[in-house]
Amino acid sequence: MGKKTWPAAAALCIMLTLTACGSRTRLTETWKDPNYKSGPVSNILVIGVTDNERVRRVFERKFVKALRAAGAKAHSSYAVLHISGELKKEDVLAAVRKTGADAVLITSLVNVDQTEVFYRPPPVGYYDAYGLLYGISSREQAMVGFDVNVVMNTSLYDAHSEKLIWSTLAETRKAKSKKELLEQLIAAVVKKLRRENLLAS
Repeated sequence: MGKKTWPAAAALCIMLTLTACGSRTRLTETWKDPNYKSGPVSNILVIGVTDNERVRRVFERKFVKALRAAGAKAHSSYAVLHISGELKKEDVLAAVRKTGADAVLITSLVNVDQTEVFYRPPPVGYYDAYGLLYGISSREQAMVGFDVNVVMNTSLYDAHSEKLIWSTLAETRKAKSKKELLEQLIAAVVKKLRRENLLAS
């Protein structure tokens, strides 16, 4: 089994083109400002951080769809600003004013691991089993696919004070498809926001 670690800039490109199986998603290192008292947010500007414009649009669009399905208003930064590449602070502030957003959600990929998956026929005798365990028959194995493990960071900010309200790391392993991989990450984050009473419905 071989393992490759890909830079974050190419993360979503890999995520949108590879297929794996047997997925599971979890949230780790979730933090909430203990002093935040303003209640649930209801109008969210979504910003995806990636240097690939096509990937950014897909990412933001799916996040907006999930937030709207949960009952909140949501806007993608590319749809509001029509700006490619890195956004400046004045761009974000302009989008907040234009949409009336009370929160800004910024999401990015922290890491993507692509692991090759191999298959070997079951042994037919005890020495074949020994050889399988010892690794001497590795040349007979065939690569049948990939496991893609993705870690996504998501942070929610108050649009007016610009202070961080909440953040989490979402991790998905072995998704069945590129669509499932992305949608499971987003669904887990939106579900957690609702449980934390940070998302108005």
